[in-house]
Amino acid sequence: MNETLQAERDGRRLELVLPPARGEGAPLALAGVRQALAHALQALPPETGFALIRGAAPGGFAGPEMASGPQAREASVAPTISDLCEMVASAPVPVAVLLEGPVSGQGAEFALAASCRLADPAAGFDLGAMALGRLPGGGASLRLPRLIGAQEALRLMLKPEAISAAEALALGLYDQVFDDEAPEARLAAARAAAAALNNAGRAAPGLRDARGYLGAVAAARTALGPAPLAAAEAAVDCVEAALLLPEGQARAFAALREAEVAAAPEAAALAHLLRAERRNADLPPALAGFAAATPRRLG
Repeated sequence: MNETLQAERDGRRLELVLPPARGEGAPLALAGVRQALAHALQALPPETGFALIRGAAPGGFAGPEMASGPQAREASVAPTISDLCEMVASAPVPVAVLLEGPVSGQGAEFALAASCRLADPAAGFDLGAMALGRLPGGGASLRLPRLIGAQEALRLMLKPEAISAAEALALGLYDQVFDDEAPEARLAAARAAAAALNNAGRAAPGLRDARGYLGAVAAARTALGPAPLAAAEAAVDCVEAALLLPEGQARAFAALREAEVAAAPEAAALAHLLRAERRNADLPPALAGFAAATPRRLG
């Protein structure tokens, strides 16, 4: 299996193709892929007008629920996913992502950093971090409300469940969804859409109604109650910071809250629970051939 990033250049276009997923390991979880991607973004040829990042196969932006063991160690190797998100967001040319198949975890955080999100109908979106007692990383807790407003951003962060590509499009999270097109036609359409981008600055439609935005933040904070989970409280704080703080201060604040939440007892407990569920889901080899018994009514 090819586990390296592929770079394809054609005139003004730089196309970066993530390798296929490896088991539970998403391409962006591989240190080598992240390093190659960082190098490509930092060494853009002068003729580059835009970049398009896509997966070699569907699911290229699907992140694992939780990294553990060697996968966790590899995830911490520089550049981290947060480093890559900043590189994408600050790139001198527009960066579009073509999302095919589920978009989740760190893949979702990465997609939010792009200038434009193009998707197929199967590209459901799920940040997922809150289920593990964590705050979405890579600046996602700031970028999401700037795109879709405080109310919807808090809904997606505080009640983590996947939304469909159609709903993501309706919210303004996705810029375009290519319905019922063959892969070749979808790729051609994505290239054309990316080529039309400009780097005139990022719009923040979610911040247009400041009064409504702050009202949604206040309502969410009240709904948390007197003893909220650390991750939920931090999510509300970061959404508020996305409107009230200058960009640099907001990023620093979000990074601090991410670190605080990751060190909180709830995150450790939920991570332990998920690891236990995974171990229990794997049957011993001696039982692998047995079918589960059909429950019968007693009495």
